[in-house]
Amino acid sequence: MREYNNDNIQLKYFNEVSFAFNPIPIIIENTSLDNISVEVYIGGNKIGILKREKSKEGQIYFDLSSIIQSAIYPEHSIMYNIDIQGSKLCRAASVRLLSNDSLINTFYTDVIWGALQIGETFKQSKTRTWFKNYPFTVGAYTGQSVSVLTRYDNEKYSDYERDTEMGTITIFNPSEMFPAAVNKAAIKIMNSDNINAFDYTFDDTFRADPNNVILKLNISEKKGGIYLRWIDIHGDYCYYLFCTTSENLEVKNEGSEISPFFDSIEIDNNYHPGNLSIQTKTVQKKITLYERFVDKETFDFLSGVISSPVVDMYIGNDTFIGVNISDGTVNKKDSHLQDFSCTLEYPQNYNQVL
Repeated sequence: MREYNNDNIQLKYFNEVSFAFNPIPIIIENTSLDNISVEVYIGGNKIGILKREKSKEGQIYFDLSSIIQSAIYPEHSIMYNIDIQGSKLCRAASVRLLSNDSLINTFYTDVIWGALQIGETFKQSKTRTWFKNYPFTVGAYTGQSVSVLTRYDNEKYSDYERDTEMGTITIFNPSEMFPAAVNKAAIKIMNSDNINAFDYTFDDTFRADPNNVILKLNISEKKGGIYLRWIDIHGDYCYYLFCTTSENLEVKNEGSEISPFFDSIEIDNNYHPGNLSIQTKTVQKKITLYERFVDKETFDFLSGVISSPVVDMYIGNDTFIGVNISDGTVNKKDSHLQDFSCTLEYPQNYNQVL
């Protein structure tokens, strides 16, 4: 956490980068001022205000996470239209601190639509499988101005030039960057005083890591199966092509039983009048997805699809549709290689209704 002090107030406040589902605190430890309030802005629009009275000990606590969560909720325009210039799942927020409606100071943070677990250290360097026959992106928190180097196969690193300035989370499109790549590719984001490791300890500290961020891509020409995209717990777009096994249809009767006597019946049309019909049926299509013999790092990565509230399935022509992963338990073993599986629920079937 950062600190701000003047003659009238001493406080600690949130870091340069925050996660929307972790605390985003302002802790006023001592002040001679009254009627303290904070106003939260995203994109120049005020999204909320909080007011607190001074306690007997002189301390005041604000947590801005609930207000900010509502402002960067991933609506359909975010889920299905990934901005290659920068992810909308990271938004710049400004917070005005006031006393009796008079401005004390303004604080700034970049908020990622995600969360860290207590005791977790998350580094942005990662290795992903790039399924070259499907849409794919990879992203990292970069700040506004950094140097980027790229390489593929046996080539050496070279400067990567972009037409646009990078956003707080930059989304890279390998298909445009490495059209000739066959086996592997890499993106190196040079360290320029950027925070590239996030460490959630008891004091909510996010820290800088002296190493550069390296995004390694192993290229796969695999086809078939089911290709999913999801948003993981750290606000990152993830992709994977799963193998499939059995497909199940769960059918349930819904509504009332309808007698044909409610309609006109002609006895001579060879239709027996004693039958009853069910008003409608619901059909849920499920299919088991799996990947065999994955290492522990890949297993943890794939487990993100189960906990994600946003999962999309590729249906061709650069188009995704929303799907759901069934309830269940994932058992992670101690062995280095193990199988991963989950159950996919297709979107609702459209059926006739009597």
